[in-house]
Amino acid sequence: MSRDRINMTLAICLLVAFFILTCRSLSASSGSGITVEKKLHMKGAFVRAMGYTSHTKPILRETINAGRRKLIRVSEDNGKTWTVIGEDNWREKRGERTARRDAGNIHVDPNNGILIQFFTEREYGPRGGYGSFGPGADGTPLQARTGKIVYRFSRDEGKTWTPVKQLIQKGADYDETHWADGIYYGKNMGNFGELMR
Repeated sequence: MSRDRINMTLAICLLVAFFILTCRSLSASSGSGITVEKKLHMKGAFVRAMGYTSHTKPILRETINAGRRKLIRVSEDNGKTWTVIGEDNWREKRGERTARRDAGNIHVDPNNGILIQFFTEREYGPRGGYGSFGPGADGTPLQARTGKIVYRFSRDEGKTWTPVKQLIQKGADYDETHWADGIYYGKNMGNFGELMR
């Protein structure tokens, strides 16, 4: 065996011995090793949307589904601590239908600090989405024929917002019904996630 190889083997053995001794002394001094504390803050909750609300500060805003509620919470320390600031359970009656919005995705324009939040808005029938079939629907649920994208702006890191507007593709061929290429309200739908792919 060459002298370099012997030196390398000896160095590795010394490192392993040092690691084992260090682990034993840590274990002996702490008594029980490393303790991980697990806390359940909200059973069944999951994050629907999250985004930064500032291009200069570590402020996060997220929407959490917690059962039938959508909670909005904010962190001003990059997610270490959170404060619930309200709920986002927007619904609007439209005759026999009810319009609802998904949790909105937030995007910050770093050039001017303006926030834009996009939502997918759908209509549901009186018996929920899947009982809402009708003539010309080809068995497609109502919410799959009425989805559209709406948006709003904030100039103060999400404290206040402009009224919501529908997203409509530029051009003379597009309006509130035919709002994007190949997408027609009442026939099919588009949502923000699909359009961003």
